Parts: sequence; structure tokens; C-alpha cells
Amino acid sequence: MSDDFYRAFEDKFRGSRELIKSRLRVYLSFVEPLKNLDPDATALDLGCGRGEWLELMKELGVSNTWH
Repeated sequence: MSDDFYRAFEDKFRGSRELIKSRLRVYLSFVEPLKNLDPDATALDLGCGRGEWLELMKELGVSNTWH
């Protein structure tokens, strides 16, 4: 299966990267206080799919480990 095919499949049935990120932003209000408590916190997302959540964590300043 080509990467282009799978990407089109995800976009059609899961939604675009921006759509998923917009849905996930609702959870940032839970993460921001934790980031303030531990500025050196690291996020780990197992089975992260396309990585939208980790992208949001990076934008928030949380370093992450991609698996």
C-alpha cells in the first residue's frame, strides 16, 4: 500500500490533520496546568497515528517522544 493511498484513506475516513488537531485542542486546557507544574515534562504517545496530538504538544512547548 502506498503512502499516498493511505494518506487519502485517512483524510477521507478520519479527517484532515487540521480537523483532528482542532478536535484535540479541547484537551489543551488539561495539559497547560501540568506544563506549568513541570516545564520539563515529556509527552509519550503510543500508536500516535499521524502525530496530531504530538504536534499540539510541541506547539505548547512540551517535548515528546514519537513511537
